[in-house]
Parts: sequence; C-alpha cells; structure tokens
Amino acid sequence: MFFPWARRASGGGWGTRAFVRTVGFHVLQAKPDKLFVLTDDLAFLEAVLDEVGEVPLLVATSSERVERAMASRGVPCERILKPAASGFQVLEQAASLLAKAFASGLLDPHEKVLAVVATALHATFLFNVDDMGLVNLSREVEGAIPPELLEVVLDIAFEVAREGREGSHVGALFVLGDSERVMEHSRPRIINPFHGHARQQRLVYPPENRQTLKQFAQLDGATLIDESGVVVAAGRYIQINWDVYLQGGLGGRHLAGASISKDTRAVAVVVSSSNVIRVFKGGREIYRVNAV
Repeated sequence: MFFPWARRASGGGWGTRAFVRTVGFHVLQAKPDKLFVLTDDLAFLEAVLDEVGEVPLLVATSSERVERAMASRGVPCERILKPAASGFQVLEQAASLLAKAFASGLLDPHEKVLAVVATALHATFLFNVDDMGLVNLSREVEGAIPPELLEVVLDIAFEVAREGREGSHVGALFVLGDSERVMEHSRPRIINPFHGHARQQRLVYPPENRQTLKQFAQLDGATLIDESGVVVAAGRYIQINWDVYLQGGLGGRHLAGASISKDTRAVAVVVSSSNVIRVFKGGREIYRVNAV
C-alpha cells in the first residue's frame, strides 16, 4: 500500500525536513513493527532516527559513510551497489531488498514494515510481510523441503547474484530435496567436489561453509542439496523434460530447474545471469524476484 507522498527529491532544505515529518506522521498512523530506509543521505537518516524514536530500523545504502554510521549505532545495514537510477524502479529495488531481509531472518512473518525511499524519489509504502511472495512460497514448499532450507539457499542465491565472479554476473542452479531421484535424473559433468568430505563441512547452514558452496555453485551444472541441508553433489547435468513449458527468453538452466522439479519432488532455485532468481516446483515457476 502506497501512502500519498511520492515525489521527486528536491535536493534537501525544506523538502527534506517536510519528508522527515511525513515519515514520522506515517509511523504514528501505521504503527509499523519495523522501519526500512533506502537512502545514501546520512543527514536524512539521522533526522528520521530522531523522529521515529524506538521503532526498529533496517537500512540499505550504497554509501560507506552511512554504513559506518549505522554500524556504530547497531542498526542492521545492507550495503548495495547503488540505488536505482530514477523513478519507480527504486520501489521495485526496495521490495527486492525487503524480500532479501526476510530471507535473511531480519523480518518475521506477520510483521508490518514502513518502507521509506529517499533517493531520486521520495516515497513511503506500507509492507506487510504476510503478503510477501516469500511467505506464501515457504508454505507452498512445506512437505517437499523444510522452509528454512529454502530460506538459507535463497539467501545464498542473492549473494551469488550480487557478487558474481571476476566482475561478471553469473548464474547458478540449486536443487533441493529428493536427492536419490535427482541423482537418477542427472549425471556428472565434473568430478563431484563434495564427495568424501565430512557432513558438517557440507552443511549449507553454517556461514563458514557458504563461500565454498557459492564458488562451486557457479560452475556449469546443478548443485544438489538434500532435505537436511547437506550438499550431495555439484556440477550435475540435469535430464531435460521436454513437456515442460517456459516463457520465451529463459535458457537451459531454467529448463533444467523446471524439469527436475517436475520429474521429482525437488524444489529448484535458479539464479540467472541477469540477476533474476526463480523458484520451480512441480515443473512451474512459483516465485520470482529481481536480486539487487
């Protein structure tokens, strides 16, 4: 839901002060559980902090100065490359960042978030976590895989999309659950780099294991993860089911993800080289988000 303030930024002064007061008014009216702010303007952010009092805050910024200031206050801050260039593209960016915050555990189901954008556009909108596609997605995958496994893999997928490799955007395919059947519907493209390693070293949940997982996930082929979160294999070639229909423009990685989700009970998470993350179940796309 959008509030009636959405306008081009006017470059500080009265307009900025008025917007800060507007944010404070919306906090009083909406009584959000959290406040999310997308901005590179430290003065604006500090004015908002003074205005809203005790409401927990999340911040996204491309400014190192803002990041340092928020770290000194203990405020969770996501460093991004840069806010969207203009117009309502920045609102889509804010929604994607909120989706990532939920995937990372910074937002809980049933929470109400007031999102504040102060970049090329000044805007506020109310964001109900229950209405997020990720909440419905978690419910949809129950019975196939634990929702918490999907959440941590989506978090890793966001990192792959954002970081890339050697300065270039890359894709990845994660196949979650029903590992025995997935192995039957795939074959190795490379020697399995996870074979023979201890279970604890192959778990996706510990943060210290994720860098290795990200590196191998960007190779050709799929990364297979069982229901308990243990990586079974990487570099697997998925058998294609030609009865699967995909919209135009989606390539082999998406076809593989849709195919394996149709032929088995697995859930597939596909990261495209254009930074779009898609989730497939039962041969169809059930979720899509533009990674930031």
